[in-house]
Amino acid sequence: MDWFSLEGKHVLIQSPKHPYGETMFKGFLAAGARVWLCGAGADAAVDLEMAANKVQGAFPYAPRGEEEAAKLVSVARKDMGRLDAFVHLSPGPMLSGWMHSYEVIDAALRTSQLDLMLAVK
Repeated sequence: MDWFSLEGKHVLIQSPKHPYGETMFKGFLAAGARVWLCGAGADAAVDLEMAANKVQGAFPYAPRGEEEAAKLVSVARKDMGRLDAFVHLSPGPMLSGWMHSYEVIDAALRTSQLDLMLAVK
């Protein structure tokens, strides 16, 4: 029995080099989705060797402001046609452990939230 299907859905994963990027990529493929990647550097797909024949495309994207986000939207629309799901994986370093200063947590949150807001906008 097929409990979860994304057959034919178009998915864009940002920052595939994130520790969860490969897992998300494999999960969407297993569920039948067509997957595109975006991240820093035009070779985002090359970073995931297992994606060589299964990724639909890759777009350069370094979230620095609205202009970069608008470029991503324009390029993605042309190549993907439609977007059914967007996975935002923060390109910044993951925080480990439990104890962090306010400044460290605030900086990580501001970076990831800015990326997400620009991509969604």
